[in-house]
Amino acid sequence: AVSESNCTSTSCTYIRKLRRVPTSGGVVEDLFDLTSAVSEIEASPAGVLYLASSAGLFQYTPDSGQTTPTQLSSLGVDAIELDATHAYFLSNDGIQRISLSGGAVHLVIDLDGKPGGNWEATFALGGGTFYFSAKSDNAEGLHSVPIAGGTPTLIHEGEIELVEADAAGAYFTLSNDSTTLYRALGGEVTALVTGQASPEPNGTDGRRLW
Repeated sequence: AVSESNCTSTSCTYIRKLRRVPTSGGVVEDLFDLTSAVSEIEASPAGVLYLASSAGLFQYTPDSGQTTPTQLSSLGVDAIELDATHAYFLSNDGIQRISLSGGAVHLVIDLDGKPGGNWEATFALGGGTFYFSAKSDNAEGLHSVPIAGGTPTLIHEGEIELVEADAAGAYFTLSNDSTTLYRALGGEVTALVTGQASPEPNGTDGRRLW
């Protein structure tokens, strides 16, 4: 997702577009215009795209003849994660769930009014567990909660920069810290890598972290 700007001496007008390019390189292709900024894009195993934006959750199937995305939910979406059957997204009220084929939205984890309540978009799914950050005086740090529901648990205090997860646990960093931390499911937080400038874990296949 990109934004093009047309500027005069006094103002700028922005046109947001969804574009794609082959992973081997090649021609950049415009797919459609976007009405709002997209914060995250995830692809299902079937190759269907799910777009998170402040205007809602959208679905788009490439090469299907679709000229505009389908809106699945009007709730503002901060971040999104997929498993084999559902899309999970973080909204103001909590973690929501919707079938990859669409339908009703279900509130899985109610975060509205929880201690610390200012939930942030740092969000990952792995091993049947949600990981997300909160910024407040009394609950700042990385939290976890089972996908089946329950009470969020504070795993590690501090301002969370980024988190990734796999079936075994979560990898995360703190703001202005050179350490990448790891927390196995049900285990203790340990330092995985130290002495790196502004580390940002970006992906894991269950064996390695990038």
